[in-house]
Amino acid sequence: MSLTQNRNAPMQNKLIITTAVPVDDQFSGPKQIRWSAALGKLLVANTGSSTIHSRFASLLFSTKNAVGGYSVCVDADTTYLYLTGNVAIRKYDFTFSVISSALSLGNGGIRMIDASGDPDYVYVSSNNGTDHHGFRQVKKSDLTVTATALADGSGDGQFDDPLGIFYYNSEIFVADYDNSRISVWTKSGETLTYNRKYDLGFKPMDLVFDGTNWFVKSTANTYKYDNVFTDATKTSTACIGYSLTIIPDQSDGNGATLAISNSTSSCLYRRKCSDLSLIATVGSAGDGSSSLCDLTITGVAGTYRTSAGSNISAASGATPVKNGFTGIFEATTPFRVTFQPTGSLSSITAIDFNADAIQGEIKNLYKCVNLTSLKLQTNPALVLNLSRLTSKIQTLWAYACGAGISGSIRHMTALTSVNLRENAAGQAQADAWVEDLWANKDILVTPTINMNGTNSAPSGTFQYAENPSTPKEKIYSLINDYIWTFIFTA
Repeated sequence: MSLTQNRNAPMQNKLIITTAVPVDDQFSGPKQIRWSAALGKLLVANTGSSTIHSRFASLLFSTKNAVGGYSVCVDADTTYLYLTGNVAIRKYDFTFSVISSALSLGNGGIRMIDASGDPDYVYVSSNNGTDHHGFRQVKKSDLTVTATALADGSGDGQFDDPLGIFYYNSEIFVADYDNSRISVWTKSGETLTYNRKYDLGFKPMDLVFDGTNWFVKSTANTYKYDNVFTDATKTSTACIGYSLTIIPDQSDGNGATLAISNSTSSCLYRRKCSDLSLIATVGSAGDGSSSLCDLTITGVAGTYRTSAGSNISAASGATPVKNGFTGIFEATTPFRVTFQPTGSLSSITAIDFNADAIQGEIKNLYKCVNLTSLKLQTNPALVLNLSRLTSKIQTLWAYACGAGISGSIRHMTALTSVNLRENAAGQAQADAWVEDLWANKDILVTPTINMNGTNSAPSGTFQYAENPSTPKEKIYSLINDYIWTFIFTA
C-alpha cells in the first residue's frame, strides 16, 4: 500500500474500502474444529468448499487450503495434520503437502478424529450400516488400522451414531450421540477394552477435556462438567453448533476459551471456558470463491492514485479499476482504512507527509498473508498490533507512528531489517522487542535493527556479558556474537 498526496482533493474526502462480507470469513458447512498447539492456530474443516481454514485464537482468518475431499475432519499432533473425507484418512505436513496415501476406512460415515492426545495413534469414529458404528485405532506411522471397537446397539460397548472422540490418559471417550451418553474405552497397546459409560440425558456431538473440566457440545447447547460428568456440576448455555475445541489462555483477559463450529449457520463462536459467555462470532454462509479485490468506495467523489500510478475515480459506490490496485490514498485529511488485500500482495509502503494521516487501526492488515515488506512512517495516531501480522515479513518499518505500535515480533522469523524508532514505546515494550529478537537469534541472519529516537532505550547494564540476562546485554551479544547492526539511544 502506498499513500501519496492529492493536493487537489476536497478537504473532507474519505476513502473507505470494504466488502459486504469478507470472503475469507465465509463457510460452507464447517464441521470439526481443533486447536493445533504446534501451529498456535485453529483448524476448521470446511466441508462444503473442501478446504481447511487456519485461524488465529481470536477467530480471525490466517490461511485457507484446498484439500479436495479431505475436509470432513481435521486434527494435528506436533508434526503432522490428519484429515479425513467420508471414507478415508490422509496425513499432511503443516504446509498441507500430502505425506501419505489415503487409507480407506470401511464404507464411509466418518464422523470425527482425535490425533493430538496419543503420540502413536489416531482415533476415528464412524457410522454406517455395513461396517457398524464405533471407532478405529489407526497407527500414525503408516496409517494402518490396528484395533477396532465396532458394534451397533444400546448395550455396554455398543454405539448408535458415535460422533466426537477424545483421547486422555490411555482412555478413549466417545460421544455416543443417539445413546445420549459418553462411552469410555481403555487402550493398552493395540488392545481396546470397554470400561464404562456416563449417561447425560441429551445427545452429545463432541467433547473436549482441559484436565479439570469436560466441555460437551449438543446440537443446541454447550455444557461444562467436572472430570467425571457429575450432573450436579453441570452448567450450560444455549449455543447451536457441531464441534468444539479448547484454546489455551492467550493473555488477552479471557483465560482459556472454547472455539465452536456451527455447520447450520456456517459460522464460528468463541466462548469463555470459565462461564461459557460469548466473546465473538465470525462467519457467514458462502463458498469463499469471490475475489478479495471486489471493492467498492464510499465517500466524497474525488480522484485517488493507486500504487501502480494510475488514477481511479472515487464517486460514491464506484468500483475502482483493480489492475495494480494495492491500497488507498488520501493526503489532506485524517482517515481510517479497512483493507482487503490481494493474496499475492508482498509489499506495502505507507509513507505520508501529513502528521496523523492515518488515524486508528489499518483494518484487516493481518490478511496480507504473503506480505514480506511493511513500511509505515509519520502516522502518530496509527494503531498497529505487530503480533497479528504475517510471519513472512522480512522488512518491518513502523517509525514516527506514536505509542500505538505494540505487540510481539517473535513470530517474524524471516526478519532482516527492523526499524521501530521514534514510536514512543515504553520501557516494557522496548525490552519485549529485544527479547523477541533474542529468541530468534539463531534464525535471523545479520539483521539491521534501529530502535533509535523516542523509544525508551532497552533496560539493563551496558557491559558485554558472556551469558546475557538483560536486554542491553543481549543487544551487545547480538552485535558481537551474531554480527548484527543495532542502533539505539543509550
